[in-house]
Amino acid sequence: MAGVNDQVEIALIAAAGSGAVGIVGLLAVPLLRGASVRIAFAAVAVVAVGGFVAGLLGTAKAMFLSDHDFSVVLLVSLVAGVVSLGFALLVARPVVRQSREVREVARARRREQAAEDSRRRLVAWVSHDLRTPLASLRAMAEALEDGMVDDPARYHRQIRTEVDRTTDLVDDLFTLSRIHADALVLDLQMVDLGDIVSDALSVAEPLSSERSVALSGTAEPGLTLLGDAQHLQRVLGNLLTNAIRNTVPGHEVTVTATRDQADVVLSVADGCGGIPEDRLAGVFEAGLGLGIVRGIVQAHQGAVSVRNADDGCRFEVRLARAG
Repeated sequence: MAGVNDQVEIALIAAAGSGAVGIVGLLAVPLLRGASVRIAFAAVAVVAVGGFVAGLLGTAKAMFLSDHDFSVVLLVSLVAGVVSLGFALLVARPVVRQSREVREVARARRREQAAEDSRRRLVAWVSHDLRTPLASLRAMAEALEDGMVDDPARYHRQIRTEVDRTTDLVDDLFTLSRIHADALVLDLQMVDLGDIVSDALSVAEPLSSERSVALSGTAEPGLTLLGDAQHLQRVLGNLLTNAIRNTVPGHEVTVTATRDQADVVLSVADGCGGIPEDRLAGVFEAGLGLGIVRGIVQAHQGAVSVRNADDGCRFEVRLARAG
């Protein structure tokens, strides 16, 4: 009976030693969240081998072995533990490699899905934005063919306007396709942001007057940056066009260009009434114009954002300042 009790005591000691290491391993689990698969496998191997060695050493110590015998057990345990740990890590290498390959495949699929979603949105944008001018052109052409027009010259002018509008849309489509293909070429030179603001306000003035929207803008003097003047003009032009078209008549669209440490911040504030919070994140995927804005800004290593402010929205473009 005493022999049985001794065996139970030894088993409990071994379980206590191994369990202590296991508990330490469980406490370390939160620290391993987000760690690589290799580190996770190494941690599992260390806990498994360490638990075995701890149980063995605890049992040996409880058996009141001589110092020589205990040192032998300790040496054997350490050597066996190190060898076992090394083999565990070797066995884990193919699994780690396969896991890495699986993650790469998953990332590739996500990129492919994102590209497919982008292509679908692009087709939706084009079909929506081209439908109106094409329908107008067809209606005016049929009216001219049927001789139902009292003032053909006016229709010809309208046709020319719609053709120009369609050409701009096709140009936007071409620009966006180059952005998506990472083929947008920038002609970098020193640009005065004050000139960009002034020119954009002049171009947008007729549209703002037509829609009864007040338009104003200011730029701090001496704001320069290394960029493509034509594409930056397009960025501000698209933001202004979007702001004016969505602003309630009688309200104002304001452009400001300011310094912020090593950056310049170009802001366009409108009176659109605001955008629902759940739609803010997808604003730059809602049309050709804003999609081009984001692509051009990112090509300049900058960032563009939008937030609700006062009675409308504020679009902010942040670019690195020269000097």
